[in-house]
Amino acid sequence: MISIVFPDLSSNSFGKSFESKPPSFGLIKFIEFIGLPGSGKSTIANCLEAELRLCGLQVVSRTSILADTSPFLPRHARRLWVVARNVWSCRDLYRRSFLQARQSRQQTVWDLAKVSWNLWTVIALIAEVERRQGTTVIVDQGLLQAIWSVQLTATQPFSPELWKDLLLAAGIRGALIANIHTDTKVAHMRALARNSNGSRLTDRSWRDMERQWEAAAHTVADLVKLVGEIVDPDNSDGHILTVENVGAPPEAAAREIASALLKK
Repeated sequence: MISIVFPDLSSNSFGKSFESKPPSFGLIKFIEFIGLPGSGKSTIANCLEAELRLCGLQVVSRTSILADTSPFLPRHARRLWVVARNVWSCRDLYRRSFLQARQSRQQTVWDLAKVSWNLWTVIALIAEVERRQGTTVIVDQGLLQAIWSVQLTATQPFSPELWKDLLLAAGIRGALIANIHTDTKVAHMRALARNSNGSRLTDRSWRDMERQWEAAAHTVADLVKLVGEIVDPDNSDGHILTVENVGAPPEAAAREIASALLKK
């Protein structure tokens, strides 16, 4: 069953109606997914890309821009190229994101390096999006998810104030946030089924990991709330779409999202 909470976007702060089905949904430059591992972000995002293409819209995915499905070396070579290509325009955001990741007090230097590189990659991706006229980019792992990953290995509690300015400077106002919500136990089982290498959230039994999963779910909720507060406090629903992904096929979720996007 999929329950979608979707606002009336015909009068939102982006300033354009969807009645004529513009190719990039008015001023929305990217659709960013956020949710727990195993919530269905990537699968639904892939299906949504296909669905919107069938509607005749110009869309491209993070996967194609950053070569996410390529082997390790080609994938990171592509990311290095994208980060380097945008170093001049994004240098301040790179610096700020690194300092904020460091302020979160990562458990190890390696953790700090990983989360900083992830932040830089997404910031560079957003810069790439800005150059693509008439195209909307579907991002299954965006800036919000990168910040979530920072918190996953942080020793300090999540601080919305720490990330507010970075989100605004990086262009979160140009995003439509798709919050994919799934019960933590269901997400845990899905993540276990697909993740053979393990991670902090999948390497032990549910009983051992329950507290960490609940904390991770609270961070997702806090990030979604933060977006609502900073992009438009009086009309935050205009920027956030919430999908309760309980058990329906991902194609059904994608069709419902596409329908909600295009019906106005």
